[in-house]
Amino acid sequence: MIVIYHNPSSKNSRDCLEILETNKHDHQVIKHQEKPLQEGKLIKIINLLDVALIELIKTKSKFWKQKFKHFLDDDIEFINRNRLSKLSYTGHKKISRIQRKTAIIAFSAEEVYAIAELIRRQKGGAAIVMGSLSPKTRNAQVE
Repeated sequence: MIVIYHNPSSKNSRDCLEILETNKHDHQVIKHQEKPLQEGKLIKIINLLDVALIELIKTKSKFWKQKFKHFLDDDIEFINRNRLSKLSYTGHKKISRIQRKTAIIAFSAEEVYAIAELIRRQKGGAAIVMGSLSPKTRNAQVE
């Protein structure tokens, strides 16, 4: 079955839906405004597509130009690199149930240190890796 996250206001989305219906493909329509993708599922789809994220963004749309174009100034360069290790998202878990050598992502230094302290108390140790480090350096932190 094909699942389409449909945007009725998008001509491309309407055209795609028409093709599916015309060719009588088994499909499920989910209107993404009514049921937005959860972060984990969105990350999984982006990884399956194997393209740079910027390629999925309508950078010529009025909304993009008003809200986000400043992120693409001339002095910003996007660099894509292939992963050297497997990265997977398993959803939310209790810290007491995580396996050894598991990466936990937090989005502020305060969160990072709070989570590390909790892991130290429950598991006996934690490595904190912040910033853009090479994969070799990051991996050395958990070995």
